[in-house]
Amino acid sequence: MPRLSMTYGKWFLAQQNTIRVVSALFLSCSLGAFSPVYAGSLGWGKEAPGAPFVAGKGIFVANRDSNDVVVIDPVRQEIVATIRDIPSPHMAFPAPDGKTVYVTSSGSNQVAVIDGLTYKKIGSVRVGETPEHMNFSPDGRLVFVANHGSHDVSVIEAASRRLLATLPVGKEPENVTFSPDGSYAYVAGAGSYEVTVIDVGALKPVASIPISGGAAAASLKPSGTAKGPEIVTVSPDGRIAFVANEDTNDLSVIDLKSGRATRKISVGSRPHHTTLSPDNRFVYLINDGDATVSMIDADSARTLSTLRLGGALTGIVFSKDSRSAYVVNRGKNRIDVIDTASRTLKKSIPVGNRPEVAALTPDGKFLYVANSGGGSVSIIDTAGEKVTKTLEGVGRYPWAIDMAGGSNFCH
Repeated sequence: MPRLSMTYGKWFLAQQNTIRVVSALFLSCSLGAFSPVYAGSLGWGKEAPGAPFVAGKGIFVANRDSNDVVVIDPVRQEIVATIRDIPSPHMAFPAPDGKTVYVTSSGSNQVAVIDGLTYKKIGSVRVGETPEHMNFSPDGRLVFVANHGSHDVSVIEAASRRLLATLPVGKEPENVTFSPDGSYAYVAGAGSYEVTVIDVGALKPVASIPISGGAAAASLKPSGTAKGPEIVTVSPDGRIAFVANEDTNDLSVIDLKSGRATRKISVGSRPHHTTLSPDNRFVYLINDGDATVSMIDADSARTLSTLRLGGALTGIVFSKDSRSAYVVNRGKNRIDVIDTASRTLKKSIPVGNRPEVAALTPDGKFLYVANSGGGSVSIIDTAGEKVTKTLEGVGRYPWAIDMAGGSNFCH
C-alpha cells in the first residue's frame, strides 16, 4: 500500500496520554474479562447434579472441512449444538458479552453471525475475499476482519451487524491487534512485510511500517510465497511491538513512537507466532522450522533462552499465573508444558491426532485442544496436567477453538 503521511510522534503521544494504568492487551483470538458460569466454588467444567447449560457461555469449534461450528457446554463438557452450512469456517469468535458469535467463512467471503443464546444463525455480513482472522476492539463495539485474499480489512459495527468500512492494508493480512487503549489497530501484512496502523476512531489507515525490507523485498518473491509477519504483539505500555519474520528467521522490535523497526533479534528457523504472557514479562515465539521455542524478555527485548521440543509447533497458551506455557505440538500429538521459571520442559501431555490449537478457560482450570486429524477435542485438567475427557466426532478438521474470556489463539 502507499506510504501514508503522518507525524508518528503526534499519534504516539496521543496514544500514550490515554493508556490506562492496567492495560488490556488484545491479541488476535483473545478476548477480555469473563464472568464464570456459576458463582462460588463451582467453575468451568465442574458439573453440579442437574446443573443446566447456561446459554452464552459456550466453547466454539470451527470445523473447516465439514463446514460447521460445534458448541461445547463447558459445565458438562459435552457437545450441545451444531451450526451447519458455513463454508470453510476459519474462526468462531464470541463477542465479549457472549450474546453473539462471529464466524469468518473463508469459503463464502462472509462473516456469519450466530445468536449466542439460541445458537441459531441470525445473519451474515459480506466482507472481502478469503476472510480468516478477526478481533473485537477493546470496547467490544467494532469487529475487524482481515481479508487475506483482497488485502484489506472489513470493519463491522457489532451492535447493528453493519459493514462500516473496508480499509486497504498490506498484502495477505493475517491478524489484527490493538494498542492498549484501543485507539490504534495493527494489521500484520504477511505478503508485503509490513504492519499497517489504523486509526480506530477515524477508521482509516494512518501509517505503514516496513519489516524485513518491506514491500520492495516482498515483491522479489513469487506471489503468495512471502512469509512476513503474522501477528503484532504490543507491549503493555504501548511503547514497542514484536513481529516474527518467517522468511528471515528473526524477530523485529518496532518502536511505535517513531514507527520504525529498530532492532532484529535472531531466533530459530521459520518463526511465526508470538505470545505475551499474562504477567506481561515474557514474549514466547515458536520456530516451526527447527521446532524450538524462543523466550524473550518483554521489557529489555533480550533473548533469555531457546528450548528445542521437536515435532511441529503451532502456538502457545500461557497459564493464568504465567508459570506454565502450553505449546501445541502437532508433530508429536501432544501438549508440551514449559516451566517459565526454569525455562525447561516440565511435562508432555498426549492428546489426539494432529492438535491444531488450544484455548484456556477463563478460570484457567481446563485447556481445550482441537485435534484436526481425528476430529476430536481433548480436555486437559491443568492442575493434574492430564487429559480427563475426549470429545469424539466433533467435525471434520477442527481448525479453531474459541471462548469468551478465554486465552485463545489462531494460527
